Amino acid sequence: MDLTIDLHIHGKYSRATSSKLEPYILARTAERKGINVLGTGDFTHPKWLEMFTGLEQEGGLLTMGDIKFMLSVEVNNVFEYNSKTLTIHNVILTDSIESAKQIADALSKYGDIEADGRPTLNISMLEMMDLLKSLNPKTEVFAAHIWTPWFSILGARNGLNSIYEVIDRRLLAVETGLSADPEMTWSTHAGDFPIISNSDAHSPDNLGREATVIDVERITYNEIISSIKNRKIIKTYEFYPQEGKYYYDGHRNCGISLHPGESIQNMNICRKCGKKLTIGVLHRCMELRDNISRPRQKFIYIIPIRKVVSYATGLNENSKRVDDYVNRLISLYGNELSIYEKITREDMAEYGEIGERIYRIIKGDIEWQPGYDGVYGTFKLRDKKGLFEQLKH
Repeated sequence: MDLTIDLHIHGKYSRATSSKLEPYILARTAERKGINVLGTGDFTHPKWLEMFTGLEQEGGLLTMGDIKFMLSVEVNNVFEYNSKTLTIHNVILTDSIESAKQIADALSKYGDIEADGRPTLNISMLEMMDLLKSLNPKTEVFAAHIWTPWFSILGARNGLNSIYEVIDRRLLAVETGLSADPEMTWSTHAGDFPIISNSDAHSPDNLGREATVIDVERITYNEIISSIKNRKIIKTYEFYPQEGKYYYDGHRNCGISLHPGESIQNMNICRKCGKKLTIGVLHRCMELRDNISRPRQKFIYIIPIRKVVSYATGLNENSKRVDDYVNRLISLYGNELSIYEKITREDMAEYGEIGERIYRIIKGDIEWQPGYDGVYGTFKLRDKKGLFEQLKH
């Protein structure tokens, strides 16, 4: 059976997250999005873990209504390597509340797990992997948003050119992150690992902005992990990389955004202020491309449905009319993720020009101004003469 999973999210005890991140809201939103299994996020934080302890545990997962939760937490590993301090985000998965508590207790020796739902730990990836496997061999780790400039295993700021410099093949998978897609990733050695996508949601609305669909026989922790390890990945739903805020190189303070080719011509220096540019994801993928043939998987680009409808109507994303359109689409297609594959021009005809715009945006009849240095990318809708409308919001 097809199973849609989103294993990298955050709770309300992580910094810069929504106060609406409550387990019951997450479950309700996941169902609306079309997600079957959701990461809990932040299980090392005692107050957040306590909110899940009353749920039924079966098959290594927690159950709330029709939604299953997998215990997960993103951690920030800080350690020395080749006389340089590295900061790398990773996501830990485990199969029981008891195991989560053991892991939290063990990791508390390396950092303050109560200060942030995404704790900073002074331990290397390799040491942490050894520790986790000694506590519970079923515990797994995947590398988070592997290409972003900061806090990632292959990001420009850490300067690593190989995952194998700091971790071995016990790593479960690599996560593309919002500014990359599987195609960019499998053209590098990172494609040696299974490639998954998750939302890294900091609010309920952002659940499922990226997600992974896998093939399983049963909905259990072991089956999900086995499916990922054996690359039984049917497809992923992907942010357009250009929408991600680290796709191009650039310098936000100067309003400078550059394709890697232009950056190289300028020696990676901002032509306005003379400081070093923030090197983006596309640049790093180009640097590490090796053109070795690797397994590939289907992926589908998506734009959050509220943003699609907001653009099509010219209304604020949080307006009542946008709500009405989104609810109609969900009613028609079953959930948000289904909209991107099931939508037809005929179905949208009853909404007139707005429906036509919704259809064309979802089908990719758009052009991007790519994101850079912390600035999200923006899109324009192609008009019927092949020109582009100016983005209004």
